[in-house]
Amino acid sequence: MADRKHFILRTFQPTELIFDEEETKDILKFFFADDHSYIDDIGVDDRLKNLAQGLLVEAIDASFAMGFVEIIYDTFYLKPPTSKMSKIFSKLAKMAATHWFKHANATDLSNIKIYESVRRTIARNFRRHFKGVVEGLVFTKPVVAVLTYAKIPSEDFIWATV
Repeated sequence: MADRKHFILRTFQPTELIFDEEETKDILKFFFADDHSYIDDIGVDDRLKNLAQGLLVEAIDASFAMGFVEIIYDTFYLKPPTSKMSKIFSKLAKMAATHWFKHANATDLSNIKIYESVRRTIARNFRRHFKGVVEGLVFTKPVVAVLTYAKIPSEDFIWATV
């Protein structure tokens, strides 16, 4: 059964932004896989850093909310992230404030995992906003989307640090 909810993407103060321009582009490429060349050509400002960090925090939190800790990993395909994303996961684990998350806690952050279904849902629901930010058309806060995550995904990849 799907959990459909109106969702407001978390925003961060400039002092809370932890990723640099290259890491921000890597996060955006992780979510918007079809836009790699487009992302390579964009200038990264605090609005894009905020968006990328918010998407990553939501993906981690949503994956933990799905309760994957109780699921037997043998039923899933573990897909290690690229070395760049693995470094980004580690940086987030070290620097994230636990109040950024509703479901993940400090212990969970030592072993970050993101379901592919969560990544796809976020990419689909925030792509238009991402494009608007890049093109300078979106300046409003908060960023709202309707997200529907499956309670327990079946045959889903998990992006995990290994």
